[in-house]
Amino acid sequence: MADMTPFTVYGQDFSTSFDMGTSNLVSSALSAVSAPFTALIVLWIIVTGMLIMRGDIDTRRGITRIVRVCLVSAFIMEAGVYNSYVSSFFQTGLPNWVADSVSNGKASSTPEAFDQILNTIGHQVATIDSHLSWYQIVDLIELACAQLVSFVLLVVCFAVYIVAHAMTDVLVVAGPFLIGGFLFDATRHIAERWIGKLIGLALLTLLVNIAITIVTNGIENYIKISGLNAMAKSGTPDIAIQVLFETLMYMGIGAFIICMLPAVSASIGGGVALNAAGPVLNSIVGGASGGVNTIARALNSRKT
Repeated sequence: MADMTPFTVYGQDFSTSFDMGTSNLVSSALSAVSAPFTALIVLWIIVTGMLIMRGDIDTRRGITRIVRVCLVSAFIMEAGVYNSYVSSFFQTGLPNWVADSVSNGKASSTPEAFDQILNTIGHQVATIDSHLSWYQIVDLIELACAQLVSFVLLVVCFAVYIVAHAMTDVLVVAGPFLIGGFLFDATRHIAERWIGKLIGLALLTLLVNIAITIVTNGIENYIKISGLNAMAKSGTPDIAIQVLFETLMYMGIGAFIICMLPAVSASIGGGVALNAAGPVLNSIVGGASGGVNTIARALNSRKT
């Protein structure tokens, strides 16, 4: 059975189309704010200089404010600086580095990690299917259900990653309008929260990769320990199917944990909690896991 890469293909297509639109919007946003920001900077420097000369601001604080305005100006006036240190860093650089580091080089991106799980389950399904006869209809149906449930669980988890990626792109586009808030005490908290949201979404990507890596290693170890391949080849595919459903229960737990990660990352790093999507995702995961448990109980009762 050849390896399938639906998550990698969709992830690349999504990133290419969405990131291209983001890049165009960022360029438009930087162009739109550059002219008024230049006028604002001139006025800001004049006012700051007057405050320093009057003694309302000491020299050290004045220099600190001038350095701050220079840094903010670099991000707004130079598109290359913003694209390098904000757009590229949060959209591709940091997520790919996290995926490669967490998976020890097994996956260069998060979608590849999802494809690894899909192919691991797919290979086991193909092995069991090759030892089933056409008249073993019940076993064939159970096997098809197992593959369907595994795909549904992976799609739900992948949705968390895709939404985080899309939200990151939205915040990157909003950056040129918000980053100027660092200049003023009254608006600095807005810019700081914007940075906090980007960091929180980056943390969510890290947590998703950690959870996916744990699930992948757990599935591989469980299949190896349970001897699933040996069961399928020894003429007891029905027992192998039961073990496969037990593996899917483990996947269901992992999917439930991944659905809880947005709230965890929001509480840790000030990121975006996907509150509206949470109940929907949990319902899907709960339904899929409940289906797995029902089928597994039916298998146990049939064996006894």
